[in-house]
Amino acid sequence: MKIFTLYILATLFFFKLTHSVFCQSIDRKIEKVIFDQHENTGTVYCILKDKQGFIWLGTSTGLKRFDGINIKSYRFNPIDSFSVSSSEVRSIQEDKNGDLWIGTINKGINKFIRREEKFVRYDKGQSGNNFLNEEIVPQLLYTQDNQLWACVWGAGLAYFDEVNNKFEYIVPDSNEIAPVLSKHIRSIQTSKTDSNILWVGTREGLLKFDRRLKKYFPLYLKDIPSGSALSGFIFSIVEDKDNTLWIGSQNKGFCNYDPFTGKISNYGFNNNTSVLSIASDISGNVWIGTAGDGIFYFDAKEEKLVNYIKQKNNLNSLPSNIINSLFVCDEEIVWIGTAGTGLARFVSASKKFIQFNPSKKTLGFNKDEYVSHIFEDDDKDIWLCGADGRVFIYNVKQDRVQILFNGKNVRPRSKIYSVISAGNNKYLIATFNEGFFIYDKKSGGMLHKKLYPDHSVLWHANKVTSFLKATREKYYIGTDGAGLFEYDLNTDNIHLYNDNMRNVWALFRGKSGDVWVGTWGNGLFRLNESTNEIESFYPEPNDKSLFTSTTAVCITQDYKGNLWVGTQGDGLFLLENDKIDDTVFKNFNSSNGVPGDLIMGIAAEDENNLWISTQAGLARYDYKTKAFTFYDQQDGIEQLEFNLGSILKASDNKIYFGSLEGMYLINKKNYLTKRNAFNVVITDIKLFNNSIRIYNKNYPSSEYESLTLNYNQNFLAFEFAPLNYLDPSKVACEHILEGVDNDWVKAEGRRFANYTDLPPGEYKFIVRILDSENNAAISFASIVVNIRPPIWATWYAYIFYVVVFMSVLLFIRKYELEKRARKIRERLRKRQAEAEMREMHLKAETAELKAKTLEQEKEIEKQKIRNRIARDLHDEIGSNLSSISLLSSILKDEFNSDFELSNSLSRIESTAKNSVTSIRDIVWFINPASDSLIDLIRKMNETTESMLRGKEYYFRHNIPDSDIKITPEIKRGIYLIFKETLNNISKHSGADKVKINVNVENNKFILTIDDNGKGFNLNDTYSGNGINNIKSRADELSASLKIESEIGKGFSLVLKLQMTQMRD
Repeated sequence: MKIFTLYILATLFFFKLTHSVFCQSIDRKIEKVIFDQHENTGTVYCILKDKQGFIWLGTSTGLKRFDGINIKSYRFNPIDSFSVSSSEVRSIQEDKNGDLWIGTINKGINKFIRREEKFVRYDKGQSGNNFLNEEIVPQLLYTQDNQLWACVWGAGLAYFDEVNNKFEYIVPDSNEIAPVLSKHIRSIQTSKTDSNILWVGTREGLLKFDRRLKKYFPLYLKDIPSGSALSGFIFSIVEDKDNTLWIGSQNKGFCNYDPFTGKISNYGFNNNTSVLSIASDISGNVWIGTAGDGIFYFDAKEEKLVNYIKQKNNLNSLPSNIINSLFVCDEEIVWIGTAGTGLARFVSASKKFIQFNPSKKTLGFNKDEYVSHIFEDDDKDIWLCGADGRVFIYNVKQDRVQILFNGKNVRPRSKIYSVISAGNNKYLIATFNEGFFIYDKKSGGMLHKKLYPDHSVLWHANKVTSFLKATREKYYIGTDGAGLFEYDLNTDNIHLYNDNMRNVWALFRGKSGDVWVGTWGNGLFRLNESTNEIESFYPEPNDKSLFTSTTAVCITQDYKGNLWVGTQGDGLFLLENDKIDDTVFKNFNSSNGVPGDLIMGIAAEDENNLWISTQAGLARYDYKTKAFTFYDQQDGIEQLEFNLGSILKASDNKIYFGSLEGMYLINKKNYLTKRNAFNVVITDIKLFNNSIRIYNKNYPSSEYESLTLNYNQNFLAFEFAPLNYLDPSKVACEHILEGVDNDWVKAEGRRFANYTDLPPGEYKFIVRILDSENNAAISFASIVVNIRPPIWATWYAYIFYVVVFMSVLLFIRKYELEKRARKIRERLRKRQAEAEMREMHLKAETAELKAKTLEQEKEIEKQKIRNRIARDLHDEIGSNLSSISLLSSILKDEFNSDFELSNSLSRIESTAKNSVTSIRDIVWFINPASDSLIDLIRKMNETTESMLRGKEYYFRHNIPDSDIKITPEIKRGIYLIFKETLNNISKHSGADKVKINVNVENNKFILTIDDNGKGFNLNDTYSGNGINNIKSRADELSASLKIESEIGKGFSLVLKLQMTQMRD
């Protein structure tokens, strides 16, 4: 042990002189954690990783929760009694429920109830608590039996009494040896060998506290030097995996103490180093944070001490030399809390890829060599070809690198693009502008071959890019600019095979025997050697092959026979084995998984993986999951730009990748090692872009399994985080909202999912992370969201609607039945009324019929009387008047000589004739047989002929022959007006022309009489009895009468009468 102590002291002394040397010995890097520009962490006092995987920071600006990308702050709010009591958080512990206990500076202890997102304060102002709020709580400790202990500066130890919900102080007896020491406690640590023992660091040394006895025990050690950390102001205590205590103190460095043997190993740093924090990892290595000297790392395996400090202008050094806190994570990350410069971390370089750097190497070899091509020869040696024609050959078994062609005058001096074995230890070597070389590895001989002389117009044919064996002794040679050549090794003959494929960069023989030729600018070709047919794949509008690139620079086939083609700018193309005859390609590019569209090389590893090198890193294609995984600096690849064609799958299944700076291999140890699983968590739920608790503090936090919202709270955003702190940006996340999304949605770097206008219902949001190696889901987080429907759309509302609807139906039915009953009653009433009415009508009709019958009987009687009178007048009076007229005529003839008697007899004859005419008119008037309109017209026509004899007249009518009955009064009135008018014309007008029109128009009877007589003045007071009689008769008929006449302009009469007045 003394030898070891001397070794450590010597190491420390040497370290003080050479910080940087030791810093390079540990394969780690330091990163300062940069948060949002608005987030200032200030001084970080303590660090904790909870059970979920969140990193919690106790800082000078509040409590912080970090998920690898985002940080959430909890600060003191004077108007919120549920906020943390102080923004200066000194210590953090997590209890069995996942709640956090927070020790503050001068404001007591807080319990953070995470599901409710609120702080419960245990301080002087809290009723029922005896905790002093003006004290500092430098450290909290949660023991395995779920008891919380607190260091209270100036007051000693306290524990939390769950039953009474308060803290109880440990008050030492007055006769105890260390009552004063027990008041100023800075740190505590549970003993791993006895959980009832607490190691207590005080201002004046180390104490042991027995929780069962609630009693302190000082340590009496004989060999404690005065400068030992064990006797000083102890800031920090950690017990490592070997149960050794590591103790850090003020101004006395640190030491380790074995409680079983009592041995002490002191590590003082010139007696002025203060150790503020200590952490131990699972391997027993110890990290020591100091107050000004950075971090010391003790490698338990190599028993070596390394110092990390802040270095000016070095961003990869510590941001501060004052280290308040250290926390070792499972992912081989050491979190560092600094004074004033926030959070930093050490990241272990668990590389999946290692740069080729053999243990034995020739002079001139550099691990950062430019590797233009990699080749495995017949002896299983690996060739590393360079840009200047140099070739280093690597013997795998001896792990030795030697230079090839050393001292040769004839050797390649330009970039080597390809090498192929020609058998018998001979190799063809393609160069950029020197043609190709034939190298005999056994004899060391070298031959230089050019396809064309340098002065030839085809000098560019000497840019050889690729080889492919054609037959046993013949080889295809691809050139950049001159096409495809064929070389016969036996005859040393070179001839141009095809110049249409000008810029050949890749030659590959498929399993079917066809030769695939990749060009730069002319697309892809397939050569059938038996028929010499060449099939071209060039992007054209009607090209159905879907090979859409003009470049094809690397070609390979996997174990299934699928053909893979790499391009420059269009990504990767796949021609599946079962579609080779159809030649339908699939494309993979930067938009669907490939890290870059410039493909530099392809190698099929086995039945699981296909490796692709690009100008932006490496990618692996998994045949099972059909997904790509991207690898970059985080995986040990410092140079992401790889060279074209510089890839090799060796016979031992190792894969080599050549880059601008060195060659890389897969580190199988780390590549196959599964890292510890990590969680994905839902960090926040937002309503309308605001955290859910802004709306209602009674809402649960995102840590609840379910959430119930109102119908109008349907614009949701779920924020989630994969708690992977090594490289969270490369974690593949998928999410789904069951009930909305049909399939998993890739997060594509986003850490949130928005959903708008969600209808009421139950939804389940699930987020999962996929393993970067096989894309299997390794962690889930979910929350059920129930959006309640509005009150009018709830189940009980629908029941109400059904009840109301049924009630309405019943009401309508009842109403319809009552309406139907009312209708029936009304119908019966109406029928009864109608029956009564019909009875009344029947009685009235009967009475009317009787009256009509009586009237008809009376009318018949009147007709009989009229007929009898007409007959009597015609027979008796007419006959007598005719006899008188006849006798008068006879007598006048006999007494012709007697003038007076003759005149008298003439008058008697005239009177008798007039009387006969009158009697005939009277008979016509009263004769019922002539009571029709057509009889009236005929009578008027006869009268016209009789009265206007000797004059020119016109009598027209439009009266049909139909039997239109008219009343006797109308018949008599019209006829008398007509006869009186003709009489006046005949006797007084002196007219020789008369026009008579009788018409029925618009249900009116119209009589028009015009003559061309002398006329008369209607304004004369005397107009004769004839006119007056006409007017009076028209008035009796209620007819319209119009008479017009002027002296010398004739006479006109118009009589109008409604037909309804005329009908009988």
